[in-house]
Amino acid sequence: MNLNPKEIENIIVTSASGAKLFIKDFATVVDGFKEQESYSSSKGKNVITLNVVKRSGENLIDAADKIEKVIEEMKKDEFPKGLDITISGDQSDKTKSSLTDLINTIIIGFILVTVVLMFLWE
Repeated sequence: MNLNPKEIENIIVTSASGAKLFIKDFATVVDGFKEQESYSSSKGKNVITLNVVKRSGENLIDAADKIEKVIEEMKKDEFPKGLDITISGDQSDKTKSSLTDLINTIIIGFILVTVVLMFLWE
């Protein structure tokens, strides 16, 4: 699908609040390229990076799981064969570990309080 800049300007996008805008309302579309400002590499090769930022108030673990699911689905149907996709900087593992530790601490605390109360009761 090859679109010219005028066609791209007239694409309608919907914001998170439901407002509908044309791309031309908030961006300038130009047929050209911009000088590269940053470089990313992995394993000695140039790579394309995509940063995904969680919305405020959203569940980090749920968002990470959904992103992994979308990537797996797109690998089957949309991405070229042989494309290597690596997730880096995923903080959901640390969050899952912290959540597990918190739950364990609550359980241990509950057990200790119960034991202390049993001895005080007698």
